[in-house]
Amino acid sequence: MNYNFKYPIPLTNGEINSDKEILFVRAAVRIAIFSGDKCLFINHPVKGWELPGGAIDPQETPKQAAIRELKEETGYIIDSEKVNFSEIIPVVDKRGGNWIDLVYFANINKDELEKISDFEFDEHWIEIEKMRDILPPQTFSKRFNLLKIS
Repeated sequence: MNYNFKYPIPLTNGEINSDKEILFVRAAVRIAIFSGDKCLFINHPVKGWELPGGAIDPQETPKQAAIRELKEETGYIIDSEKVNFSEIIPVVDKRGGNWIDLVYFANINKDELEKISDFEFDEHWIEIEKMRDILPPQTFSKRFNLLKIS
């Protein structure tokens, strides 16, 4: 079997010999920005409340993608030195499909963030104590471990 991918990935011997199905799992990024007792969220028109994030572009590291998505979705620019990796969360989308979210976080003073005027969504700084009431149960439970380390 000959595979021709634009961005090739190594296959296991089982995949090469057709003994094992080739499964591709899409990876995306999320970034949690904490300022005091609040966390930055967007309210996506289709997906609802979520951390800023999205797809990783070719030739981009996951951390670069998280910083870029934060800027695109909220207009905030953050210093990469302040952004740290947190966890990997498997996601089952209600619209269909599965992927993993690589989650990054930063603890900052909101005043440290530079804001540009061109962005996709309005920002919502939600108090951590109120997140359980606002976020869907699945979203809150996945983010709970992240909140414990902030």
